[in-house]
Amino acid sequence: MINITKRKDAPESLAKEKAKANGSYREEDVVLALFEDSHNKCYLCEDIHITTINVEHFHEHGGDKDLKFDWNNLHYACGHCNFTKNDTFKKGDSNLLNCANPECPVDYWIIYRIDHVS
Repeated sequence: MINITKRKDAPESLAKEKAKANGSYREEDVVLALFEDSHNKCYLCEDIHITTINVEHFHEHGGDKDLKFDWNNLHYACGHCNFTKNDTFKKGDSNLLNCANPECPVDYWIIYRIDHVS
């Protein structure tokens, strides 16, 4: 996992869709922006061969429209990681690294280990 820099301005459709009764945070401009900002990789496993694209919420929104459409809460993820992470991380949980948060040095917290097998 590496830190990524997300664009500061949210895609235009997020505000429009948030105003709707049943708006979608998966509009084309959102997916494209997340794709570009994450360097075409799942933000969790960094796989570039994603067959199932998901717009994943870092913090589970539980129906809260502000969290559901919050640009900083949305990430590009593969189906496997989105399903595995699921809705278990609530806002305020500190045990998941947020690679889009510049104050969270993910490369510091991850330990790489290579075992030599004979």
